[in-house]
Amino acid sequence: MEIADKDTLNAKDKWTEVSTLLSQQGITFEKFAENIAKMPKFYTLWWQYKEAGTYNGVIEIANPSQSSLTFVAPQVKELATIHMIIQATDTGKPPLTAFARVVINILPAK
Repeated sequence: MEIADKDTLNAKDKWTEVSTLLSQQGITFEKFAENIAKMPKFYTLWWQYKEAGTYNGVIEIANPSQSSLTFVAPQVKELATIHMIIQATDTGKPPLTAFARVVINILPAK
């Protein structure tokens, strides 16, 4: 699995926001930028939590390692729920993982 930080932090833009506070503590832009470069990277993974949903089929996720979720909604005859989990793991020592659930209601076509 590829490890990539999809949300790269622009040191110059962030420095503009926090420079007044950090410079009072003696932190220079160079030190600030160096610390940003050392921050852990992370990767994400979307997966279907089948046991929790009422839809019995398997959902094909277009790009499960993207930070956004893309899939084609299935045809259903009655309201069905699909539970999707996003898992985010960083490359720190030790690696930390967080999970969030998204519940999607699929409505039948009219």
